[in-house]
Amino acid sequence: MTSRLLVLHLRGRQAGRVACALLGVAVACWALVVFVDDTGMLVPVLAPLAAVSVLGFALGGADPALERVTPQRWARWRAAELAVCATVAALALLPAGEHLDAALRNLAGLGGLAAIGLVALGPRLAWLVPSAWAFAGAAVGPGAAAWLAPLTWPVEPGGSGLGYAAALAAAGVLLHTRYGAATPAPSGA
Repeated sequence: MTSRLLVLHLRGRQAGRVACALLGVAVACWALVVFVDDTGMLVPVLAPLAAVSVLGFALGGADPALERVTPQRWARWRAAELAVCATVAALALLPAGEHLDAALRNLAGLGGLAAIGLVALGPRLAWLVPSAWAFAGAAVGPGAAAWLAPLTWPVEPGGSGLGYAAALAAAGVLLHTRYGAATPAPSGA
């Protein structure tokens, strides 16, 4: 019974498609590191952003309303999903090489933002929140005024901004495990 439930759950979370997309992120990350001389912000910002954008689909089912009516302990399932998704996404970023510390920091922080977006906007639009944050930070640029540090941490080098990323990751985990994905409005409404 448990294995059947797990298979159905993975199918509902589009696990095969998400795994293929994360493999594509890993290949693109590797190609950037190998073939581009100065990757600058490309690898540490865009690779984690691509990974968390894909993971929004894995953390919310095709029918989020189904979770609201089934007698499961969804908080445990969601926590397990987050742990597995974070691990797989971190493995996809291993080709980042010298940018790995910034890429993993960004994976945590942008992943937290994606989880917050999942709770607020649902699986299809969860990618908007981390994308807006990352692109706004890139527009301002690294080394901006200290009061802009909460916005620019994704584009800062190395370990700077780790506190912001950790706080966003924790907020995302807490909100997603508690509330799950938002239920989209019915089409035509």
